[in-house]
Amino acid sequence: MIETTHLDLFAVQREELRSRLAEATAARWSASEITRWLNLSAGEFQRKAKILTRNKSYSTVAAQQRYTLPRDYMEPVAHWFQPGILVRPMVKRTIGELLTWGFTTGDPQFHAINENAREDWVYPVPSAAAETTAVSGSLSATATTITTDDTTGFPDRGRVIIDEEVIYYTGITTTTFTGCVRGYEDTKAETHADDATVTWRDVEFSYYPIPGYRSIVYVTGTVATTYASTGVVGTSTAWALPNVKAGMFFGCGTMGSLGVASTTFPVKWYEIESVTDTTNLVLVDEFDEPSFASGSAYIITERTDIPERYCGAVVEIALLFSQMKDENLKEAPFWNARVMEIVKEALGATGLPADYLPVSRDNTGPMMGMPQYPSNYPLRYP
Repeated sequence: MIETTHLDLFAVQREELRSRLAEATAARWSASEITRWLNLSAGEFQRKAKILTRNKSYSTVAAQQRYTLPRDYMEPVAHWFQPGILVRPMVKRTIGELLTWGFTTGDPQFHAINENAREDWVYPVPSAAAETTAVSGSLSATATTITTDDTTGFPDRGRVIIDEEVIYYTGITTTTFTGCVRGYEDTKAETHADDATVTWRDVEFSYYPIPGYRSIVYVTGTVATTYASTGVVGTSTAWALPNVKAGMFFGCGTMGSLGVASTTFPVKWYEIESVTDTTNLVLVDEFDEPSFASGSAYIITERTDIPERYCGAVVEIALLFSQMKDENLKEAPFWNARVMEIVKEALGATGLPADYLPVSRDNTGPMMGMPQYPSNYPLRYP
């Protein structure tokens, strides 16, 4: 279960921005405009401050030079190739340099980002594909040990992919991967059949992402909850994509009046595991508050990518976007100067605070220190 303060919620940021615009209802600025400004603002803050990182991976293929990067890829932090037990940082080059070097195969030592195509080009071109094996017996969605035909050629720890699920493991025997963390890299933990292919993810990379697009809060209808149950029953809710989906957060309570703190704001937030139908959803964790009777108010929203301590700065930049609609800001130098003022104020008087480290929302757990080994990045949670 995720416990968070109100500034972590996109919905409350939206209401805060409308309050700063001195507008109690959507009379002049629509909800979609408010939402758009906040999303643009989050992207602008990330481009200037680079306070978010993510960690992903892919498997090399023999004679294949180009590999697709995530849609939110903005700028690289570090890339690694792991040939066996060794770890090799990949040196960043330009596409032009790689094109002049000619065709050579071997273990990748260099990489270049093709921003337009959102691709990672490696050099030399891999002479062999990443190691594979197969599941021995079916694998449940919760198992932390994976039994395979053979693990020869795999490193002592790392990442593998089975079907569409990426799995991080921390130990290995001759036939098993142990200490597995399921559903890695924003994938979903699933069951896998006997003989399903297990492929090593031999390239890992950390990058600065573009903050994800956030949507408007959903509060239509009412709900009923039961203590120690993961089920939520709605009345007149019409829960369905794209309004409500797995990964959003549910809380019993209300927003309250604009500019006035709510006395019934949700005490805790619960991640949604799945949406069964228009009036039923399932939470990841059991509801551990007193049961709410049928007819209770609720909020479903998304958590922001930007950590709480920077949410105020995002609202400030969003105000600039709203002023641009009124054509009050036409000079780019003024815009950039004001945005940088906001960013520096949020980061600290001297810019980056002394203990600054990028923040990640990935599920790798908190780890400190600069990246030196695969699976050892991102650095920490906010």
